[in-house]
This record gives sequence, structure tokens and C-alpha cells, in this order.
Amino acid sequence: MSIAGPEDEYDEDLYSELEPREKSLLHYLVTIFANEDVEKSEYTHEGFRRALASTLSEETHAWFRTYQRLTDESVTLDPTLRYIADKHQVSVENRQPDSLFGLAALVHDAGLSDEIDRIILGGRVRQAASNNTYVFDERLSLADLSDDIADFHSSWNRSEQSKAARVDLQMRTDENAALYVQAEKGNGPDRFSTFGFRTDANSEIPARPQEEVVEVRRLKSTRVYIEQQDGETIVVLTDGKEGWKRVLNALFETLFEIEGLINQLEERQIESASELEQEATESLESASDPIEQTRLLIDERADSAKEDVRSSSLSPSKRDNVVQALDSIGYNGSTVLDDPSVAAEEFSLVGREGLQEIFDRVNLMRDSFLDFLTTADDENAGLVLSIGGRNVAVRKGDYYPTDNAPLSDDAKVALRFFFDQETVI
Repeated sequence: MSIAGPEDEYDEDLYSELEPREKSLLHYLVTIFANEDVEKSEYTHEGFRRALASTLSEETHAWFRTYQRLTDESVTLDPTLRYIADKHQVSVENRQPDSLFGLAALVHDAGLSDEIDRIILGGRVRQAASNNTYVFDERLSLADLSDDIADFHSSWNRSEQSKAARVDLQMRTDENAALYVQAEKGNGPDRFSTFGFRTDANSEIPARPQEEVVEVRRLKSTRVYIEQQDGETIVVLTDGKEGWKRVLNALFETLFEIEGLINQLEERQIESASELEQEATESLESASDPIEQTRLLIDERADSAKEDVRSSSLSPSKRDNVVQALDSIGYNGSTVLDDPSVAAEEFSLVGREGLQEIFDRVNLMRDSFLDFLTTADDENAGLVLSIGGRNVAVRKGDYYPTDNAPLSDDAKVALRFFFDQETVI
């Protein structure tokens, strides 16, 4: 009997679900689950499907469950793949997944299916870290979290509470911890009509189904990653603060006995971003051509970052993409916010193709621009970089897209190397 099994003995539903998947992925799965080298040319697309739906059906169902977990948790491919490569020393040189189906296959190939909760946590935290990392200026005690979480459940989930919540401790060491928080959302339950038999998973379709109105409170979820660092605490909120302040403030008050902790979290200051701002300010005061000097500062950092990328553990294709993103970084303008010294609530000059295009077209704009920046308070001024056709403001030791839309993963990774940021988790 071949690995495909008898032609008439296979799980037809599973066979059908595999139909859209590429032959290369099916071949990869068969080699994993059969634990033997199988030539890709040995079977047709249908043959691999039948193998996975018959003699390898148990393993294939497990792979589908892993894929479903990744999908349900809104995991993003690249950050999760980097987490697996970094934390589990899994090489992706020869197997670069291009979808969550492929990522699920890699998880099983590396024998990490039992680590799926940690993998999801790592992927989600890394995905959110560039925008939702905060600092608390004290070390938070991570001892007794399990008991404190039980106390939170007892105090929060009372009859007078309008929204129920649940917290699971996903990991804890002396230095870090991760919480999975769920809470009901909206102002009330959603109502919808269904046939009554659908509310009972074991019911068959009756001859005359009866309508039933069902009320459901939908859930939202977030992850909280907490890490101790040099007398302070780093906190990553995968879904940010908005919409979570009430639940998380109550949770943290129970866990750490600090009232309003979410409101006290400060956005993380990035040392390299602050240094770039300071160097750009100094060029205004001393350089004969401040704009050119700032451009050179940015180019030097980008060149250094490219060398770091080339020697990193990123996959070859990812390294190429990130280097390409770094090649696109340039000085595109400056911004000043809420500065009484220049009577400006908001001022920005950002070029479509760099500042020089503006200066070439508008008489005396260059001198006026430099005079404005020299007069403005350094604390209120910031740079605007371009990367991959997007503008990113660098201000007060942080950086963010000026249009508030998410950057591509390649751009996020490029900026992490550009600003020499350490990886969270």
C-alpha cells in the first residue's frame, strides 16, 4: 500500500478542503507527516490530497487546527516567522512560508505544535511592538499573578457589572509575563434570528424548523506583555490603550496595587531616534548646509543598518526586502507642533520627492524654512523621513507614520534596524 492508501478509503471532506492548496505545500506536508523523502513528481496533486486525507488524515487535521488558530488570532506571517526563527533556532533558509497555511506546516515540521500558544503570543507582540510599547518607571512585581488574577475575576465579574471579562496567564518568569485578556464589547447583546435546532450541535434538521431569536455578547481580546528592564517595566498592549482602559486599569490595580496604571504608561523613548533629532538640531546651528548634513546623517544610519540586516538571521528574501526599504529612506521634511516661540500650533513642510523640489520651485523657501526651524523650540520640532513612499515623523524620541496608517512589515523591520531597537520578547 502506498502512502496515498486505497483509492476508495479517504476522508472526502478533508480531500475537498485540500483542493485549493498548491502541490508544493501538499508535497511538503506529506514529507513531514510520512517522515520520509517523497519525490514531488511521484504523485499528482490529487495523489497528495488523497494521501493527506487517508493514511495521514490525523496529522492533516492537526495541521488544519494549527492554521485555524493562527487565523483566528489574526497572526501576521513575517513577525511570527521571525519569532520562530529567533526563539526556536528554526532555519527558514530553504523553506520560506508565503501564507499561514505554510506557517502552520513549518510549525509542525519543527515539532512546535505544542508551542502554538507561545508562537501566537510572540507573533502578536512583535507585530504590535513598534506602535504599542509603553514604559512604566518602576519595576512591577510579577509574583503571585495567578492568585491576583483570581481576585480580579471575583471583584470584576459581579451581577452589577455590565461587561464580563476573563484573564489567562499565558506565561510568567521572574522577568516577564504575558496575559490574554477577553472582555465583552458593545453596549448590549447582538440579537439575530436563527432556526432553533442550530443552537444544539447534536440536533438534526427537523421537517419544520422553528425560528428562535438569540442574544449574544461578542468578545474582544488583547494580549499584555510585561518585561522588567533596568529598574523600569516595558509593557506591550497588542491592541493599544483605546477601548481597554477601564478593564486594564481595574486589572492592574488588582495585580500591582497601582491605581490608573494604564494612564501612567508613557510611550517608549527610542534612544537612537532622540540622538538623530539632537544631531539634526546641532546641524542647524553649526553646519554650512544643515539640510545636506541631515541627509548625510540619515544616509549613514541607513548604511549601517543595511550591514546589520545582511548579517542578521532574517531569511534571504526578507533581508533583500528590508535592505530595499532602507535604500528608500531619506530626509523628506520637518514638523513643528504647538510652539509659542514661533506662534505655531502646527507647521510642517514635507516634500513629495524631497525638500529640494520645493526649494527649486519656491523663491526664498529654503532660507525661510531654516530660519523657522532655528527659531522653533527643539522640544517641539521633529524630522520627517520617507520610506517606501510613506512619511514617518521622528519626534520626542519616537517615530510614527504621519498618516497613522500601518506600515508594511518590511518598513517596520527596516526602521527597527535603522533605530537600532532591541526586539521585544
